[in-house]
Amino acid sequence: MQAMKSLLLLYLLTGIQLAVAQTQTGVDFLKAVAMIEVLPEKGLIVGEVDYDFRIIKKADSIYLDARHMDILEVTLNNEKVHFQNDGARLVIHKKFKPKTYTKLRIKFKAQPDEAVYFIGWDNPDDTNKQVWTQGQGKYTSHWLPSLDDMNDKIEFDLAIAFQPGYTVLANGVLKSRLEKDDKVLWEFDMERPMSSYLAAFAIGEYEVELLKSTSGVTIKNYYYPEEQHKAEPT
Repeated sequence: MQAMKSLLLLYLLTGIQLAVAQTQTGVDFLKAVAMIEVLPEKGLIVGEVDYDFRIIKKADSIYLDARHMDILEVTLNNEKVHFQNDGARLVIHKKFKPKTYTKLRIKFKAQPDEAVYFIGWDNPDDTNKQVWTQGQGKYTSHWLPSLDDMNDKIEFDLAIAFQPGYTVLANGVLKSRLEKDDKVLWEFDMERPMSSYLAAFAIGEYEVELLKSTSGVTIKNYYYPEEQHKAEPT
């Protein structure tokens, strides 16, 4: 029994040491500017993300979480760089010097089996087609290379391309809505950093009810047209 307890203690301590060892302390990711195209019939997300980051201390690699996605290209300051993608993390190998600011661009393709939900697109008769994300309890790194660590805060600006006739919602303020060819590009701007699990978007055929709080904050309640009667009591 004592041997089993000792073995269990050793296992727990090893797990704690591994968790600490995997913490990324040499780099601070500051801002992400992502442009994605959502292809709901295929359950596919294709895009690229630019990261601004600062090197805090000397390192020979940095990483982002990227779960079950194809990494198409990685550039560092506009030059292609060596990377590894093991299906869970994207690791960039390079000699990084402290007190430097660097720009990283990642082109990727993802077919998430969780954290993004494509509802109704396999049924042509479904009149309530949706796409939405769930980051809390899941990992945003299923659809966007990011950091799963909840203590890491990054400013996320999202631009989302989707077919016309739908409303796209995401974090931040909607800065522009540009129609081009058979797509509509929705651009959102965030001012404050946040954990990656809070990065989110929702797509559907919504109508909106505008309200003002007593302090003057604008409130937008989005609802499906056939459920207008639920908007006020909800």
